[in-house]
Amino acid sequence: FILDGICEFAGVVCGPAGHIRTLMLNDQSLRWTIPWEVSLLSFLTFLDLSENSLEGTIPTEIGRLTALSELYVRFNALTGTIPTELGQLTSLKELSVSSNALTGTIPTELGQLTSLELLYVFLNALTGTIPTELGLLTRLTFLHVSYNMLAGTIPEALTDINVRIDGTNITA
Repeated sequence: FILDGICEFAGVVCGPAGHIRTLMLNDQSLRWTIPWEVSLLSFLTFLDLSENSLEGTIPTEIGRLTALSELYVRFNALTGTIPTELGQLTSLKELSVSSNALTGTIPTELGQLTSLELLYVFLNALTGTIPTELGLLTRLTFLHVSYNMLAGTIPEALTDINVRIDGTNITA
């Protein structure tokens, strides 16, 4: 997906063929919903929409961005659930959906993110437990689930990594 002149915009980095590789639109006072059309940027490897005033849900179509290695939508006003389709982003190394108004559970499908190293879901209204499937993430080094309505225990496979559980009913 190529748009004439788009590579000249601040926060947009394109590859040699003119395909958008990076969108850094953090802290831009954006006040809109995340358009599903972002999923048409098939060469996108880095997406940062943090620290804006984004509303609505995280589009399920983001799961089509299989080249994505970093996704940040933290510190917005997003609602709804964490899409299960994010489990299709197998190149993802960092995921942050923190400090929104997300509800529901942490999707078990995130256990398919075999490249994931850092996962931040703190400061939402998530319920349930930490999925045992996250224990399949052998590269995961940091999991931050603080200040949600989570309960239960830290899965055995995650006891060797740094897990932040402040403000939850999770026990170590």
